[in-house]
Amino acid sequence: VFNTLFQERSQLYCSTATPLANATPQNIEAALSETRFVDRSYSRGAGPFSDFNSDLPNAIAHSEEGVAHLILSGEFAGYLPDHFAQHFDQSGRMHRINYRNLSYTTEVGVLQTVSERANPLSVAFVDCLKRK
Repeated sequence: VFNTLFQERSQLYCSTATPLANATPQNIEAALSETRFVDRSYSRGAGPFSDFNSDLPNAIAHSEEGVAHLILSGEFAGYLPDHFAQHFDQSGRMHRINYRNLSYTTEVGVLQTVSERANPLSVAFVDCLKRK
């Protein structure tokens, strides 16, 4: 049984030092098509960004931290959860791309087997997580 705990929104981010960060509404699609993309190894693909660049992904990282490092290098754009990228965005090191639907939402939860659902400690733990 899957128990949803919360939804996480991820958006496309780039370094503030890239041309994409300063793209205007008139040239953003061209800037997106020239941008290299980093994807997470376990994600479902480039999502809405692939509409602009069919050669995706150009790099793969196994963690959000790896994606962030590649974005901060100025060589790639990539999806990060808003709560993870917030610090970099507010400090002026990353820029969120506000164009069309370059975002997606993921359900984060806990999966329990039938036997775990029968275990009072497991049920209490999941109930505690749901209240947070």
